[in-house]
Amino acid sequence: MKRNKSNILLINTLVSLLGLVIVLIGIVFEENNPKVKAFLDPVGIGLIASGGVNFLDKVLAQENNEDSGSKVEILATQRIRVDARIHDKKYSAKKIDIVGVNLNNCLREIVEEPHKQMIKNIFSGKTERLRLLFVDPNAQFISQRALEDGIPESEIIRRQRESIRMCISFYKLLKYERDQRHHNHETDGNCNVEIRLIDFCPHITIERYDDECYWGLYTSDDVGVHSAIFKISSKGNDILFEQLKKHFSGLQTKRFDDTQDNLLLKMTLGKLWLNEPLVESRLDTHGEELAQLLDSTV
Repeated sequence: MKRNKSNILLINTLVSLLGLVIVLIGIVFEENNPKVKAFLDPVGIGLIASGGVNFLDKVLAQENNEDSGSKVEILATQRIRVDARIHDKKYSAKKIDIVGVNLNNCLREIVEEPHKQMIKNIFSGKTERLRLLFVDPNAQFISQRALEDGIPESEIIRRQRESIRMCISFYKLLKYERDQRHHNHETDGNCNVEIRLIDFCPHITIERYDDECYWGLYTSDDVGVHSAIFKISSKGNDILFEQLKKHFSGLQTKRFDDTQDNLLLKMTLGKLWLNEPLVESRLDTHGEELAQLLDSTV
């Protein structure tokens, strides 16, 4: 396609040049044969105008296509085969939005990463926003997903609860870093951290890092990691990118029961909060057992 556009631009340039040559020939005949000039002038000017207009039209059309940012790349036919370095973008991005059925791998990477880079980024201000969404273990969708994945419902629930446990580990790392910084009279940064449980099928897994979005479908025929993963970039005016952003926001805010708080963890301006009643109900733990989880070493 690009080669065709280049050829078209070249042809239109040559047409304009041919028109210019004809006009110049007409000037040569102006004194000796005015009739020849009268014939050549409109032909030459017509070719110049035609070539010039078509040239500008193709250039402007190409710029509009490039500015739209609508190109969708297929990175892998299966998410399980995608380059793992994509996930490392969370350590350099300012704004991060991630949604999936469960986020065990993502949370484990953050918690077990030896340098605790994400924790440092949150408190240094390098990361400005981190929003994570995954399916509530009590959600009605769990039964459907177990059937689609061909595994027992109890296994899906176990995975969802594992994500909650990883959130507890993440909370303890944040709390430790915050307490250390307070002890050293250091600032907390202004990162907004938010983790929520969602009621609905997410339909799409999303990893958004600033103006890049990596996404894939959840289909009914197989587990999510066997579906393709796509990449789309945005300069702020891409329709698909905006739709993915709105989809994330819809999952974040909509609930079957608005009276129940789905916010699991939040930190803003150094104020850190874990929804302990929600943790207790989803992990089926109470009192001393939850206290042990919160007090244990990460």
